[in-house]
Amino acid sequence: MLFFKLILLVTAISFISYFMTTMIVDVALLGRLDFYFSAKARAKEFLITKANRIDFQDGFKCSGFSSAFVMRRWNISADGNSAYEKMPNKMRGGYVYPKGIFNFLSKNGFKVKYCRGNLNSLKNAVATGNPVIARELFKQNI
Repeated sequence: MLFFKLILLVTAISFISYFMTTMIVDVALLGRLDFYFSAKARAKEFLITKANRIDFQDGFKCSGFSSAFVMRRWNISADGNSAYEKMPNKMRGGYVYPKGIFNFLSKNGFKVKYCRGNLNSLKNAVATGNPVIARELFKQNI
C-alpha cells in the first residue's frame, strides 16, 4: 500500500512539474497566455464567406502564408513569401516560433491573442468571424 501511494505521489509531482514547466516556457516564448473554455458553436458558423486565396508554399513558410491569409481577410494586400521574409524569431531550419507570428501581426496593427484550449474553444474562436491561426501540438500516428 505504501508503494502504491509513493508511486501516486511521484506521478502527481511529475505531472505538476511538467505542467508548470511548459506553462513557464510558453509564457516566456509567447507572452501572456489566455485560456478559452467554451460551449459548442453551430457548424454553419465555421464557414469562411469572404473571398480570399490560398497560396502554395515551399519549405517551412506556413507562418508567413497563414499571416498573409489573415491580412488579406482584412483587405491588406499580402504575399506569403514576403510576409515570411519579414517574420522575426526564425530558427535555423526556417520554422518561426509563435511569438514571431504574434510580433509580426502586432507590428502590422493587429490585435493578437495567444490562446490555449480544446477543439470546442477553437470552433468558438472561428465562429466569432475573426481568423485563427492554429498550431498543431500533437501528431497522431495513423
